[in-house]
Amino acid sequence: MNKKLMTKLKQIDIKQALDSLAIEDTPNFPLALNVNLPDDHVLDHGNVSFRFKDFRLTNEGQVSIHAKASKHSGYQSIKLCIDRMQLTGCYAIDALQTDAVDLDLGGTLMPFDSEFNRPFNRPRPAGTDEGTGFFSDDQKTEYLDQAREQRTRLMDTANGQQIMGVYDEHEEVYTEMFQSSAAVRATWQQGNVTADMASHTSDAIKADTAINPAPEDKMFGEGFYQMGYNNNALIQQVTLATACMAAAKKASDLPVDADLPDNKYSKAALAASQFKQTVATTGNTEDQTQSMTSSEVFTTVDTHSGDVPQMTLAELNNMQSQSKGTGGSAAAMEAEQKGWIVLSEVERAQMRDIMTRCYAEFCEYDAREPQLLWQGDCSASLSGIEVNVQFSEASGDFAIESVILPVFDFELDDAHWQGEAADIARSRLAQVHFVRSLIHEKIVSALKEKTLATLTKH
Repeated sequence: MNKKLMTKLKQIDIKQALDSLAIEDTPNFPLALNVNLPDDHVLDHGNVSFRFKDFRLTNEGQVSIHAKASKHSGYQSIKLCIDRMQLTGCYAIDALQTDAVDLDLGGTLMPFDSEFNRPFNRPRPAGTDEGTGFFSDDQKTEYLDQAREQRTRLMDTANGQQIMGVYDEHEEVYTEMFQSSAAVRATWQQGNVTADMASHTSDAIKADTAINPAPEDKMFGEGFYQMGYNNNALIQQVTLATACMAAAKKASDLPVDADLPDNKYSKAALAASQFKQTVATTGNTEDQTQSMTSSEVFTTVDTHSGDVPQMTLAELNNMQSQSKGTGGSAAAMEAEQKGWIVLSEVERAQMRDIMTRCYAEFCEYDAREPQLLWQGDCSASLSGIEVNVQFSEASGDFAIESVILPVFDFELDDAHWQGEAADIARSRLAQVHFVRSLIHEKIVSALKEKTLATLTKH
């Protein structure tokens, strides 16, 4: 063995150095969304997360050092064998107040208990009731097969892939808007217009009849909220785009009347706003309906040039200016001169309303503080740990090559968890392999850092 290395190793009390290692706390990690919380908790509904704190790794056995020639020229290999270490610490399960959301945010965007969603047999989010359902298993299978078929047909063409690609790119932001904004959800659900359209669309696809009938032929929804297919589609587009604009400003700490920054929310708003321009190329606007069957829609997609209108932040900012009580007319004139979108009075009013409501909601959302739901002890025993080190004969420096941990069981005291939220938390934690990986990496990192610091100190 290299004499310089032998001298260093004799000077080191590695067992004492590894006697007790503090491990840094983890941030909060999401566990479940949309959960009904226990009756005795300060919150009634929320998103649940977990974190670990006060972790400490204690050496409870012997440490032996073995040195041999390395497979790397000019190096010596050192293996530290640690008999047994004990990991102890605390966990915390926190809850963050949210509104109860009973929409399928992962698919149909319909209420889970509505006849418009049950055919898809969607898995329900944590904490929502099962509902009764309206369709037989055969009908559910039929609707699900239909949805898959429509997506497959779109993905079979380059233009269809482009359409789905735009949605997939911004899907996370759009889902966040529905999750975070009661204003967006209320607009989507009001009068059951969108739900009625979804049911009609499914029937129209099967019969290959008009998906978007003219208002004089069919209205959708109930009572005061009845409107035509195109009108509601464009109202929902304005709502979603405006919500993204509000989020873009809040994410960059800008006031509600500021111009839009260039971030992911603004990009999602641009994509949603371009929907109106793209659809207009088929002859469909809020004032004009060019009814199309499912076959005609696919033909239009297949034969389209593939070029879609590209909006800019300047145009999006102009739309905001059009919606304001003062200066709106001047902004509309500018839009008309530049060939940009000119909003209708209905769209202007909708944009004003959604911008005000969403911005206020996002401010309240950011001001929330996690509330402790449960906390307790956690621990793990590890036997047979190896730390492999390389020693440079030329420089006398050490480098950690690897840390090998045994398979270990992680014990978590959850005896005091109660209720529906407890069942959900237990189920999710049992399925989240990330938890074990996280703890594994925390231990490895701590051992690497402490071993290297101890060896290089001498």
